[in-house]
Amino acid sequence: MIPEYAVGVRKSGKVDLALLSPASSPVALIEAKAVGARIEDHVDQVLEYAFKEGVDLCVLTTGIIWWLYLPRERGRPE
Repeated sequence: MIPEYAVGVRKSGKVDLALLSPASSPVALIEAKAVGARIEDHVDQVLEYAFKEGVDLCVLTTGIIWWLYLPRERGRPE
């Protein structure tokens, strides 16, 4: 695990937590928001990070609400 993992070629954004494979490449990203935050306002952010890193799983959470996404699957995120 790496907290505050820099994403993308330019490393311009940071996801709260990256889960790494034994080869040290990210396999899942977790973006945490404050309890009570409007989680739906941050979906684009976490999906963009997942796209930039090419991961198969990303998570958006407030600690109480957990939304999991499979960003490489076809169709709308919902």
